[in-house]
Amino acid sequence: DLQTGWPQWSEFDREDPEIKYSDSCPTAGVGAKRTWESKKMGNGAQWITKATPKKGIEFELEMTSTGYKMNGRLDFSQNEAFTKVTWKDWGVVGMNPAFRWMSFFMDHFMGEAFERSLENLKTAAEAAVSK
Repeated sequence: DLQTGWPQWSEFDREDPEIKYSDSCPTAGVGAKRTWESKKMGNGAQWITKATPKKGIEFELEMTSTGYKMNGRLDFSQNEAFTKVTWKDWGVVGMNPAFRWMSFFMDHFMGEAFERSLENLKTAAEAAVSK
């Protein structure tokens, strides 16, 4: 759920306290979309393109202020003891020199936020299970 679920764990939702989100209906599952306006992070949109509750979701993200687009996927694999979550992002940078340069340093720019997001997701999931 991009309105109530995703913001509970995504570090990117916490980067700019003055960010303004707009959500569409539905807010969860395939077709869910949200847009944002942010002076700090730029304007953008995110929407869910695939959702399988026990297997994961896929989404697209566009930074409308720069035209940068990417795809992402959260994969879930489960057994009796735990659920493993793998987060993958990818995109085509084309011939834009700024996007090409940024792609080489993406882990440096974004790695810590991804790690914190996954840790937040783990904490939220464990709290939900213990209820």
